Amino acid sequence: MCIDDFVEFSGSSSGVPDIYDLHVHSAALDGHIDVLLTENVKDFPSPSTYNVSTADDFFIKIVIDTQGYKEVLEIIQMQREYMRRRHKSLDLSAYLERANCPKFASLIRDLQRDHLSSTQDK
Repeated sequence: MCIDDFVEFSGSSSGVPDIYDLHVHSAALDGHIDVLLTENVKDFPSPSTYNVSTADDFFIKIVIDTQGYKEVLEIIQMQREYMRRRHKSLDLSAYLERANCPKFASLIRDLQRDHLSSTQDK
């Protein structure tokens, strides 16, 4: 879910230390979200009605929890085809590292390496 509607802001901080993050916290509460993705994890209250995660940690958790390695390999292939058509670098892990997702970039590299070695063994 993406919060894109007007949210009535009550003005109470609810433990959010950075007043410039209050609107995000208020929208998260109003939207009844499960996970807030942000690089600013430290500025959101710990016990809350939603979890706070970096994109890097969230992507890793999704893949590991769902054991979705095969699906990730399929998505990598689709993304590489998209980048090839646009004459972009095919190094998806480099894009992920620049987007501050180094752990997910490492997982992608490992999956590609393992997939390549398993197809060569056949």
